[in-house]
Amino acid sequence: MNTLASKFQALAAGYRKRGLNNGEGMLPPADKNAIIEAESLLGFSLPESLRSIYELYGGQEYISPGTTGILGSHRLLTPLELANSWLMYEEAQRFPGAEIPPSDSVPGENEWDWWHPALIPFANWDAYHIVLCRRTHRIWQYEPYIGLSSRHFRDIDALLDAALEAATNLDKPTIDFNAAE
Repeated sequence: MNTLASKFQALAAGYRKRGLNNGEGMLPPADKNAIIEAESLLGFSLPESLRSIYELYGGQEYISPGTTGILGSHRLLTPLELANSWLMYEEAQRFPGAEIPPSDSVPGENEWDWWHPALIPFANWDAYHIVLCRRTHRIWQYEPYIGLSSRHFRDIDALLDAALEAATNLDKPTIDFNAAE
């Protein structure tokens, strides 16, 4: 089970086996124009790992509160939702007197455990976003009032492995972003 597609299929199957609807509502692949539009709004290209996901699924339908998404509690955002979420966080952090992270800094490696422009929110549940650092490809959960989660994953592949473990083996099929690494 090495491919991205097979991991998403296994996630959906694991949820179905448990009688959960987490894998439902996946949208067809995003067309190239949707990705180009999102990248235009962002001002940078999406990392290849996110482009690969969007070649499989264009996101996931909105899930009402109390229902979980393909990544445990989080649903996959569409490219436009991703861009709008990033823009919202960027705008919220740009106020008079705000300290802006240095352009060469990396989230999670210094005092910038809050919003950082290198973070890309690609999945969400309520105020919680799963974010990918476009420089390191590490992944955290980000919550505006708390900042970055204590646990991070090295990349999309490791995140999907954790989601698959939760979907098939744990009592609660959600990714624990606060577990010790």
